[in-house]
Amino acid sequence: MPAHSHAAHELIAVVAGYEDAVVNGVTVRAAAGDVLLFAPGVAHSESSPADPPLDSYFISFALPPGMGHDWPLHGIDAHGRLRQLSRWIFELSSAGSLLSPSAVQQAFLDALIAEFDRLVHERHDVVAQRVRDFIRAHIADRFSLDDLARHAGMSKYHFVRRYREIAGV
Repeated sequence: MPAHSHAAHELIAVVAGYEDAVVNGVTVRAAAGDVLLFAPGVAHSESSPADPPLDSYFISFALPPGMGHDWPLHGIDAHGRLRQLSRWIFELSSAGSLLSPSAVQQAFLDALIAEFDRLVHERHDVVAQRVRDFIRAHIADRFSLDDLARHAGMSKYHFVRRYREIAGV
């Protein structure tokens, strides 16, 4: 998609594949488990490859004045709650727009906003989350410590030290 902006907030919850978003000349990659949140009026372009295919939920909504001003563009849906809430909201809406939501949609939207706010203010480690996601996605496959380190983008020995530091094991 070429550069565009919205009058309301736009949340994109990535379920599978990945998407690159460009904001102010900076590219941010959102992969499965990531969330992008574009504030009103923020120009951005989006792209994703055909393979792997992108599976995501796009939801637009209005926030009360003053809310969300400190939220980042990119977040990690560490427990899958944002994806689940997005799915429920989307299933209740034919267009994914929450500019005039039903009572149930509003309750789910309130929960989604509260969870996003909690996640962006909670300290979590991206390396640990990515490795856990890799393990969950490949639980039936054989993989080694080398595979985990490669997925984390580190040498095996650096990965072991770093993971022990953040996970305690």
